[in-house]
Amino acid sequence: MNLPANTALFWTQSTKHNEFADQNNLYTLEKACGYYVDSDHKSSPLYPTASLTRSTGAPVWDALSHAMAVAAKGTVYVMKGPGAEAKPTSTWNRIEFPALKANREVTSIIELSDDATKLTDGHVIWSVSKTPPGSQPGSQPGSPKDLSKVSPVGKSSSLPASPKGLPAKVLHRRNLLQAVRASQGYY
Repeated sequence: MNLPANTALFWTQSTKHNEFADQNNLYTLEKACGYYVDSDHKSSPLYPTASLTRSTGAPVWDALSHAMAVAAKGTVYVMKGPGAEAKPTSTWNRIEFPALKANREVTSIIELSDDATKLTDGHVIWSVSKTPPGSQPGSQPGSPKDLSKVSPVGKSSSLPASPKGLPAKVLHRRNLLQAVRASQGYY
């Protein structure tokens, strides 16, 4: 997964993240992996967990979320809906936020409420300058392997280009599989 700097939008308990991402040229996990869920939660044919149960789909989402957090660069955004702070078991709290703070390529994390309309509506919840003295982002014991240089489809991978003219369906399935493998340390 290769995201342009300053374009990653994570979300938790949000209902407006896809619309906000579209309006502000950001990538949600869904867009970064090449599929999109419409406002009625009907998925495109490329939606990888459409046929998975909640228990079998969760590890896929966790791995993809980790891969996106490792690939993020620069300023990162998170859109939080009502009740998001009260969910310590959310993907944001368990996987994404810790991986973003450990990622040396991330300089700041901006929190947006579900009713935000522009990037400047948010506030900084973490930045390199807020890192405790004596520690470096990514230096904590057990920090995830730096996979930001791993390309899921080859050396020229970037969003939204399709290298070698591969059909979108093939390209996106390959992105998903390789992102999962990369986040689990196979590369």
